[in-house]
Parts: sequence; C-alpha cells; structure tokens
Amino acid sequence: MMTYRSDVALENEIHQKLVSEPHLDESNIYLFIKEGKVVLQGTVNSSWEQCLAEFAVKSTEGVKEVIDDLYIGVTEKFKRSDADIENAAITALYWDSRVPKNTIHVNVERGCITLTGNVDDWHQQYSAENAVRKFTSVKKIVNLINVNEKFQ
Repeated sequence: MMTYRSDVALENEIHQKLVSEPHLDESNIYLFIKEGKVVLQGTVNSSWEQCLAEFAVKSTEGVKEVIDDLYIGVTEKFKRSDADIENAAITALYWDSRVPKNTIHVNVERGCITLTGNVDDWHQQYSAENAVRKFTSVKKIVNLINVNEKFQ
C-alpha cells in the first residue's frame, strides 16, 4: 500500500536524488509535481542521463506517475559525430560477451542510434541496447532487433 506524501516532500526527495547522482548534471532539470504525478522537463546531455533522472523519480515512494519531457541537448564539450558514435557502438557490441558477434547492425543519424538484426532471445536484444546506452551525444536509441521466434 502506497502512503500519501505531499508534493513538497516528493519534490525535496527527488531533487536530493538528482543532485546526489554523480553521473547526472541536474542543473537544467525542472520538476513539476501535482498529486504524486511528476513531470520532468529541461535538458540533459545523453539518453543515459535521461534514464538516470527517470529512475530517480520512479524509485521515489509516493510517485504515482512520471511524464518524461526531457530534451537531450548535447553541449559542444560532449558533442560527437555520427561516425564516431557508430564506430563506438560497433566496438561496444563486439566486445560485449552477451551480444552474439556480427548479428547487430548499427546506423546513426543526427545522434539517433538504430539497432537492427536478429538474436536468439530478449536478453541479447536488451544487452545490445544497453551496450550503447551510456554514449555521449546519443539523443535516442531505436531498438529494432528481431528476436528469433523459435527461441522465445
């Protein structure tokens, strides 16, 4: 059973979680809370920071709903070319023992990574996406990897 917490108490706890996360620049994240429903707005530097912020909110007792309106805006300091991101993604997939070799294809356009290919199970599909999630300059990950039906 979820206990009621005031919006002010939720905001204070969520803010503390965001500030305490060492891998997150929370300076441009804004919280709007009403009756336990939390809206995240502002700008983060990567999809990984977006995930960290969303997790901080979802893991807070008393939060009923999270609406993620965060924009991934990469500063010049963290900006990487699509070719650099693609090469890094291919390398990360190659070195990840949970992802079968030479089965995933990577395409990057305007900071959006698209993963395609075929794997045997959803663990491999998830592992492939997770292998590229923390990259700087990535604005979005589209996972179109097909899980072979005979192994589901």
